Amino acid sequence: MSETPSTPPGWYAAPGDPAGTHRYWDGVAWQGGPQPIQDAPAAAGGGMTAHGQRLATAGQRIGARLIDTVIMVIIVIAILAAIFGSGIGEFNAGVLILGIAFSFAYEAAMVALKGGSLGKLILGLAVVREDSGLTPPGWEPAIMRWIPGLAGNVPVIGPLISLVVFVLSLIWLFNDPKRQTVYDRIAKTQVIQTK
Repeated sequence: MSETPSTPPGWYAAPGDPAGTHRYWDGVAWQGGPQPIQDAPAAAGGGMTAHGQRLATAGQRIGARLIDTVIMVIIVIAILAAIFGSGIGEFNAGVLILGIAFSFAYEAAMVALKGGSLGKLILGLAVVREDSGLTPPGWEPAIMRWIPGLAGNVPVIGPLISLVVFVLSLIWLFNDPKRQTVYDRIAKTQVIQTK
């Protein structure tokens, strides 16, 4: 983890340690030896990443998304009301650009810099790189996770594309041993429990 000194102190799977174990990262260096994660299966696939981190459950992820939706709706309505006043129902390119910019700041920037959206952070979840288990995952995976959400902005077929992404994500969330949604598969990330 020395290559990412911004990773906050906490218990993480250390590179090269056995699956189902973690060590304490003090923000600069690993402390102590690998410790078994309580109730962790010996290998990935049983609710664990390949780096020994507990995967978020489908319920936790759905809960985080619901929290994010409520937060985003409240903030977007407040911003639009402040900017457009009583003309809030009018649609124009400015509203679309504002929505995309807010979505980028809320989804991509939060994941890149903090390891998750507010909903995930409130529920003690974090997005990690599948190849290293590190959080925050950085800009490239965060942007790749955000891109499928733009599908709804495609004229005419956008809502259909969004519906397909939503349904596939739910199916994979409940049936994939890695609990990866469309967003995770594109970005090569997983969502873990931090608490």
